[in-house]
Amino acid sequence: MRIASFLLLALLAFPSLAADDAPMKKVAWLAGTWQGDGWIIGRGDEKSTFHQTEVVKLEAGDLVLVIDGTGKDDKGKVVHDAFAVVDYDSAAKQYRWHSWRAGGGDHQTAPEVSDGRFVWGMDVQGGKMRYTITKTAEGKWFEVGEFTRDGAQWSKFFEMTLTRK
Repeated sequence: MRIASFLLLALLAFPSLAADDAPMKKVAWLAGTWQGDGWIIGRGDEKSTFHQTEVVKLEAGDLVLVIDGTGKDDKGKVVHDAFAVVDYDSAAKQYRWHSWRAGGGDHQTAPEVSDGRFVWGMDVQGGKMRYTITKTAEGKWFEVGEFTRDGAQWSKFFEMTLTRK
């Protein structure tokens, strides 16, 4: 009883000892190994398909979400190799996204997170891109990539559906 009382007093006296992992619960559903297929429209409006694997883990006491994604074409050639880290900045009260893509450098943004939905985007040459991950009613990972030149009209250039393995 004394130990429990001491721990409670310590947590009340030093709130930083009680890490706030509540915001990360909104993205915890992404943790796991996912596989599936998708398509992307590339330069010249050429549509190609790919097979995707995403390995997602909660790390550091569930305070950080790490995402490791690999996409391969029908011949097994890697066409997408990316890694991302998501965490929550409690001082700024916002999520942080930092990603790296082979051949594409890195990107940092503040994603929009809600239950079963995760949206992040970036400025690119000629406009903006955004990606939206949605948890379907069947528990699948459904992701759409869109592009806009004017911020009003969005066109889809990417889609994939993944199943937890």
